Amino acid sequence: MKKSIRILLFILSSCLFAYSLFTIVGKAYSYYKENKQYEQLRGQVEITYSTEIASEVASEVPSEVPSKVPSQVPSQVPSEAPVVEVKPIRKMPYTILNVNPDYLDEKDVLKEYSNLYKQNSDLVGWIQMPGFKVPIDYPVMQADDNEYYLKRDFKKKSSFAGSIFMDYINNPQMDMNIVIYGHAMNDHSMFGNLMNYYARADKYTKHTKIFLNLMNTQFEYEVFSTYAANRDYNYRQTNFSSDDEYLDFLQRIRDKSIYNYNVELTSDDKLITLSTCNNEFGDEYRSVIHAKLIKQIIYTDNA
Repeated sequence: MKKSIRILLFILSSCLFAYSLFTIVGKAYSYYKENKQYEQLRGQVEITYSTEIASEVASEVPSEVPSKVPSQVPSQVPSEAPVVEVKPIRKMPYTILNVNPDYLDEKDVLKEYSNLYKQNSDLVGWIQMPGFKVPIDYPVMQADDNEYYLKRDFKKKSSFAGSIFMDYINNPQMDMNIVIYGHAMNDHSMFGNLMNYYARADKYTKHTKIFLNLMNTQFEYEVFSTYAANRDYNYRQTNFSSDDEYLDFLQRIRDKSIYNYNVELTSDDKLITLSTCNNEFGDEYRSVIHAKLIKQIIYTDNA
């Protein structure tokens, strides 16, 4: 009887070991296969940081919103003339660079993404955050909901790591806050480097540039806030009914940061928010990074 029990326990232990080994090997192979696929995608494009383009071909233009009335008015105004309120020109808090539209294809898509866009029209951009040993350097997808690309890759096939994707409600050309999600993988791929970003001074003080290339424009951002938040906390708001509401939002997310970046914020600032898993406080929490726009490249005949 005892011998039978020992044999049964041995068989059970062997089965458990085999299952664990199969799971580990399967996960390792998934990491390898998916990282290989993203390497192939990177090989199909030649990404250029906005700073590199700016230094080569861009002509800088004033980041200002022109007033609809003259900046200067006559010293003497006829008594019958209506009184006109003169509003000062508002300088935007980021630089705008005009670049020749030859970089765009016939569909107004940046030529470096034309081939990928033909393969999957859910492609809305490409994100980079330089400085990490395992690079954050991925296509950005967008679907009709925030579930689709959680477990699907660029080819829409089942994927352990999923894709980097933009919130389905975002209109990146219009919204004040672009929200982008990604899994934090244990091999540091996808947003793995950001899982504990807020807790690592070597990360949140050194790796603070984020580049987002959309299909026909490019953005460069600077981090101003990072923290861990409950998944129900409203850090993902994209639209605001007034400047006051937006300023309240900016104040809240800046005050939550574990590090003071001493960045000034205004109602004209545009943001990018990165959201990923958090392993310090559990499944109900997310690691969050906010960055403000500091430079935009626009492809236009005015260059």
